[in-house]
Amino acid sequence: MRPSATLAALAICGAIHAKAAGADTDFTKLTDVERAIFHAEIRAVLSSVPELLERHEPTPSLYEDDIASDLELIRRWSGTLFDATLPGIGPENAEQRIALFIGPGCAHCNRAKRELEALSSQYNFRVGFLDTDTHAELARIMGADTLPFYVFPKMMLRGHMPKSVLERYLANRTGQ
Repeated sequence: MRPSATLAALAICGAIHAKAAGADTDFTKLTDVERAIFHAEIRAVLSSVPELLERHEPTPSLYEDDIASDLELIRRWSGTLFDATLPGIGPENAEQRIALFIGPGCAHCNRAKRELEALSSQYNFRVGFLDTDTHAELARIMGADTLPFYVFPKMMLRGHMPKSVLERYLANRTGQ
């Protein structure tokens, strides 16, 4: 917002507050008629200050470059990440794929494996387990700095995800 638009917005807020303070209006308890009048007043003010309604280009995502980099890594290594012959759970011909980086003695990894196994009866997916000892270089390349480390075809998740979160991803195919 430009400085003049910001000042105008502050002036509007001040005017509304001053008017409300004088009338002791509780805006949480407006009747339907009062709410309609209040909305009409706001519309009138906004219409009289058109720069408040100017459209601005959306700010690019702060994570846009990181997301693109993750997607490129997944694309480049998908053959290894989603290899149906990896040890894991679920049918080898399953439509949905998850790669799960796990480490020896990792309690959170064991919990993730149990939760995914429980979900496998509801959803048709395959989870391939990539032990960080055996796949240390791939874990480093993928940035698997927190275990368990989930890789879906279109995203990566670091750290243990609650069963309800994984269920949402599987149900909505968000990770696909």
